[in-house]
Amino acid sequence: MVVAGPNGTHIVLFKSALAENFDITDMGELRFMLGILVTHDREKRLIYLSQSAYIHQILNRFGMRDAIPVLLSNTICPLANHLLPKLRNVLTKAIQMASTTSP
Repeated sequence: MVVAGPNGTHIVLFKSALAENFDITDMGELRFMLGILVTHDREKRLIYLSQSAYIHQILNRFGMRDAIPVLLSNTICPLANHLLPKLRNVLTKAIQMASTTSP
């Protein structure tokens, strides 16, 4: 369970109330959850979510970790018309999964 709120005192009281009825373990500040990296900017009161690990996993799966973007045309690669739609479909679905994560 993740507990968050604008007031640290209320969070402590809530966790204390939970501990009276349940065995709980406080694991400290949230850093990683469900494959999502969580970072905080306390001054600006912002929380950032990053799925860079997932993106890197996708790039590794397709052997594209160190790839440099280029325009691939049928004249450069005769198989481009055959391969690109399939690759584009898989990558599009993976990127959509990564980009639809919201707090």
